[in-house]
Amino acid sequence: HIEMHIGKLLAISSLILATVAASAANYDGDTASTVYYRFGEYIESDYRIKIEAPQLSGMGMWLEMTPHQLPKFRVDRQAVLHADDIKSGEGPTKIQFAFAHRRFSTPFIGVGNGGYRLKSVDVTFSYRGHEIVDIDYVPNYDFTSGDIKDVEINYSWKFVGETNPEMAIGILLLISFLVGGAGVGVAFTTEIMKGTSNIKERKEEERYRGTLPDNYFDDAKNK
Repeated sequence: HIEMHIGKLLAISSLILATVAASAANYDGDTASTVYYRFGEYIESDYRIKIEAPQLSGMGMWLEMTPHQLPKFRVDRQAVLHADDIKSGEGPTKIQFAFAHRRFSTPFIGVGNGGYRLKSVDVTFSYRGHEIVDIDYVPNYDFTSGDIKDVEINYSWKFVGETNPEMAIGILLLISFLVGGAGVGVAFTTEIMKGTSNIKERKEEERYRGTLPDNYFDDAKNK
């Protein structure tokens, strides 16, 4: 019975290890596309413009932001995108931002010439360790005018915690060992209790035999 319990526990442990190994293989920190940054390092950023007009189709090319407009890793700061950098034709205008070698981007955001104008954009970077893991954005509008003007970009950072696959593997191994050890201990204790119960039964039987006459079993056989 103990061998059967150990076999089951080994099978469960193997399944846990296989699952953890697969998760570690898919971990973003191990992929070639991950970019790591130092504190205060510039984040590569681009933008492009789209004019929604019947005579125009498609969208503009990606344009690099200047150092004054770039976000810095884990540094809250403000930047300004000038109106002259945005205006490229007549009609409702939209803008799209991309960060970290275009790994993260916003959808096209309305800028102006449609009864509103974009005053500012709040961009929040989520990070762990030395990498960016996500972005969020909130556009802020002025609905009193549709004229395109300078747009403020407010960069902020949010820590989302560390993820270490090697540590996760170690923790799961420890849990597996403790659970496995507990299982083996329970199985071993159960076997001991069964053996003890058998010994008690034999002792009770011997004690019962001791209360009978010496020729009791011989007489029973002769009958």
